[in-house]
Amino acid sequence: MDPSEKKISVWICQEEKLVSGLSRRTTCSDVVRVLLEDGCRRRRRQRRGRRRGAAGDSPGREELRELLDEDDEDDDEALPQGMLCGPPQCYCIVEKWRGFERILPNKTRILRLWAAWGDEQENVRFVLVRSEASLPNAGPRSAEARVVLSRERPCSARGVPARPSLALTQEKQRRVVRKAFRKLAKLNRRRQQQPSSPCSSASSSTASSCSSSPRATESAAVERMETLVHLVLSQDHTIRQQVQRLRELDREIDRYEAKVHLDRVRRHGVNYVQDTYLVGAGFEVDGPSPGEEPEAAAAPLDGEAQAAALEELARRCDDLLRLQEQRAQQEELLERLSAEIQEELNQRWMRRRQEELAAREEPLEPDGGLDGELLLEQERVRTQLSTSLYIGLRLNTDLEAVKSDLDYSQQQWDSKECELQGLLQTLHTLELTVAPDGTLGSGGPSREPRPQGCAEVWVDQARGLAKSCPGNDEDSDTGLSSMHSQDSDSVPVCESLV
Repeated sequence: MDPSEKKISVWICQEEKLVSGLSRRTTCSDVVRVLLEDGCRRRRRQRRGRRRGAAGDSPGREELRELLDEDDEDDDEALPQGMLCGPPQCYCIVEKWRGFERILPNKTRILRLWAAWGDEQENVRFVLVRSEASLPNAGPRSAEARVVLSRERPCSARGVPARPSLALTQEKQRRVVRKAFRKLAKLNRRRQQQPSSPCSSASSSTASSCSSSPRATESAAVERMETLVHLVLSQDHTIRQQVQRLRELDREIDRYEAKVHLDRVRRHGVNYVQDTYLVGAGFEVDGPSPGEEPEAAAAPLDGEAQAAALEELARRCDDLLRLQEQRAQQEELLERLSAEIQEELNQRWMRRRQEELAAREEPLEPDGGLDGELLLEQERVRTQLSTSLYIGLRLNTDLEAVKSDLDYSQQQWDSKECELQGLLQTLHTLELTVAPDGTLGSGGPSREPRPQGCAEVWVDQARGLAKSCPGNDEDSDTGLSSMHSQDSDSVPVCESLV
């Protein structure tokens, strides 16, 4: 629905009605009144047609027609006409959006409200219900309920087949609603035919007094039935929203699980589940053969040594993580100090430049030509000195940063090399423990790539640390970017570890 067309849709008993001719002053009470008048006009037309048909028919055929109307399953014409009866004060417009619903006040400018929704207009629905049928707590049925689209059947929502039990429940509910509407239509027809029944003028006052109480009872029953039907329709709408939301959540869960599986396959390989469960039995699979009994006796010792090696590795990993956290804190402190120093240098530079510009703007004496030249030369020398001082400070800062990076890379290299040697020695010790008789030919080649993989992991981490270190700042004000372009393009020190 385009807001420029001045139209909105209002749902009445699962039937969509377009209300046109709206203006910015149109309120919800005006829309309710127009819908009720439209329903009254439709009832009058149907009543005239029924009277014209009844003029040439006998009473027996009329009763037979009423019975046929009661048994008809597809009597959709009587649905809205049976609902729209009563004063406009008994009805209200409910605004529903993604499971949230609220009762709109009668003074609400509905066209302004519709334009304010913007892109969410396709998820907004206005429903005309009786005031008694609207729930007192007009809150959401769930935290993330969503509205089912108007042109979408609940049984075939986005290509997902509905379950037979759910379809059967909806069919039963639809039959109950139709039966209630047929009952309402029958009560309305009886109430409309009562004034036209033949009666004498003498007994008119007595008959009216006698029939007033049954008529009031029937009207109360009709209103109560209307309230119940509206409540059933509202609950049916909410149930459809919940079912649609559950289907969407199932699809989101499936997509997330598929994404996690693909990510793990890309990281750890296709058999990552099997490798995870068999990580403790790696040495037993590679080590003894079925016919070697002495090596089977030495398997418990191998498991204990492996457990000790794993504990040592876990401890070292914890130490490494703690050191990395400390390094990150030191880097943050260093960056903060560097930023403060740079800001102080920039402020001093700006103050000096302002002083120089102020000194140049001062008028010179006409008889002091030689003094003016000396002052200009002095200012030029002072400017060159300040520039040289600033460039020297920047170069000194960059040199200190490069030295600290080099020292840190060398320390990391030494520590990783020592740790790698220790792990290699532990691995060789475990291999000798598993095969004490010197049969290293079968198990050696299968375990040899592990140290290399560990070394590659440490080299990759070192590369990441080297790349994460902050580089030299390039200041466009002093023209130092061209002087440090070769330093910034140089290869980091840690990349030479391969």
